[in-house]
Amino acid sequence: MSVVNREKMEAKILVVDDEPDLEDLIPQIFEQQIENNEFEFVFAHNGQEALDKLIAQPDYFDVVLTDINMPEMDGLTLLEKLQENLQEKFSLIKAVIISAYGDMNNIRKAMNKGAFDFITKPFDFDDLELTISKTLKVLQEIKEAWKRERETERNLRNFLNALPVGVLVIDPEHKISYVNDEAVKIYGLEQQERKNIIGKIFPEELEKVASHKRCQAGTEDSYPTKNMPILRALQGEENPSVDDLEIRRPEGTVIPLEVSATPIRNEEGEITYAIAALQDITERKQAEEERIRRAEAEKADHAKTIFLANTSHELKTPLTAIISLSETLQEAGEDLTPEQQSSLAQRITNNGKFLLSLILDILDMSKIVEGRMELDSEDFEIAPMVQEVGENIKSYDKNNNTLILNCPEAIGIMHADITRVRQCLNNLLSNASKFTQQGTITFDISRYTEDSKDWISFQVRDTGIGMTEEQIAKLFQRFTKGDGSPTRRYGGTGLGLSITKELCEMMGGNISVESEPSKGSTFTMRLPA
Repeated sequence: MSVVNREKMEAKILVVDDEPDLEDLIPQIFEQQIENNEFEFVFAHNGQEALDKLIAQPDYFDVVLTDINMPEMDGLTLLEKLQENLQEKFSLIKAVIISAYGDMNNIRKAMNKGAFDFITKPFDFDDLELTISKTLKVLQEIKEAWKRERETERNLRNFLNALPVGVLVIDPEHKISYVNDEAVKIYGLEQQERKNIIGKIFPEELEKVASHKRCQAGTEDSYPTKNMPILRALQGEENPSVDDLEIRRPEGTVIPLEVSATPIRNEEGEITYAIAALQDITERKQAEEERIRRAEAEKADHAKTIFLANTSHELKTPLTAIISLSETLQEAGEDLTPEQQSSLAQRITNNGKFLLSLILDILDMSKIVEGRMELDSEDFEIAPMVQEVGENIKSYDKNNNTLILNCPEAIGIMHADITRVRQCLNNLLSNASKFTQQGTITFDISRYTEDSKDWISFQVRDTGIGMTEEQIAKLFQRFTKGDGSPTRRYGGTGLGLSITKELCEMMGGNISVESEPSKGSTFTMRLPA
């Protein structure tokens, strides 16, 4: 007999036959191979007994040598059961069928059920040895190829697990086929929980297992399923990508993600999988936020620098006038007529009031910035307060404007800080007066109900110079003048409207503006009644 070269690897052969003589005969025939630890034979007397052994030790046997006709379970049924129970591992066990000579019908059935080869009774033991030798040789090649394939898969898994991005693969039925270590980490799972998500439907079942919520970045709103790149790739879209997705874990951790995906196609061009790369962009977001914070801080510092330069000029102008007029009044007082003295005194008073208003604006903004501004709310009649504000603006207006005041006498009362409401209205009306020349300023007051709550609307509409969209965007910013004019053509510190907005919001209201260049502006302040 020839010796099978198994590279000193002992082949495990399961012989399945109801003839007891084979247990004595086969060890005699293969005595040399058994002594050399090349072959080990194990015997079963029917298909069921063989099946139990194979299921109990699926990695133990190399060859199954089975008869077709046996009690309890025949060889054909055994082949079917092996395929059902062993699945992939069945490819690493080669079955050789023993059949009666000329029984081609059963041999054909056996081959269709996965048998590798067949021999016929009565045995030709040389033929049996040759068949076993050939089967083991092929099996060895298969196992080596299988080993190389498993090694390749292990290497690929190691490569994927070494990536700093999460990798997720799903099939056309949305079932998860693969996740790498980083993806498991991103979804907030332990590595041993990986098996709990393989085969789960993405994203619904994954989210139940991982107990996370997918949200639109910066909100609590659920991220639309149809927008998820891996599902879009599964529909044929090439390389969809998003960076507005967040994973919110139960303990409160928020993971911002950049996700890109691509479809995987077979040789026929059919999509068999979709793969997604999940990038945790927490550090990038933090860097962006820090960059924006620094830019805003620099912008604010620049605005404050300009504000201080403007403010020093604005304070200097009335202060210089007061000093100059006071000196004139002292030095030439006796030579001046009473009318001239009165005129100088009035100009000193006006400049003093203007200086005081500038200082008060600065103090108010300081309180607002530091959170020290307090409100003193009370009930008061709206109409008299509005009439008083209107009369004040008429006395201050220097541009020959016409003020139209529309306030119902029965508008009633409101509960607010009357001093701050008056301050806001003075700011809006003085602004309208400042930027309008020989035009019309309309001051409308109305009461309305919204969501079962009473509101008071104060609207100031002028026919002045108006503003561009860029100017409107800067209008309510602290330390910034809406006109941005370095010539200080219109004067002021640029604090009035920002103070008005802050006070309005502190009182539970809001302020809006509509404007076009050369067509005037409309400011609407709404406060709860």
